[in-house]
Amino acid sequence: MGDDCNAPHYVHLEYNPNQLLSEWMLNTVLGYVPIMRGCVWVVFSGNRCNKKLLGYLVGDKETDKYSVELVRDDEFMGLLNIKEIFCDYYYPSYFTSEKYLKLPTLLERVRLSVEG
Repeated sequence: MGDDCNAPHYVHLEYNPNQLLSEWMLNTVLGYVPIMRGCVWVVFSGNRCNKKLLGYLVGDKETDKYSVELVRDDEFMGLLNIKEIFCDYYYPSYFTSEKYLKLPTLLERVRLSVEG
């Protein structure tokens, strides 16, 4: 996970080739990363050095519920050829500059930080 890149946070996550990426992120990836209210998890395929953005797991501020925001088409896992993923998380307190504070939601701030 992003807060401790030197620790061995490796786990094998299975997927059904007929499962959509969004379903896999909500049902499998979200089952691995810690549930933190009001947090956005960024999910990449690859690793920290060689990564491609897949999407975001967006946590509700009041409950443990999450939603998925993809940056690509919601394809079947069998078509994506994902071998490994890397996850990083963001909280509202991570953003202190005016560049980010003018954006109304945490997801928008994270998108600006990650996607430029």
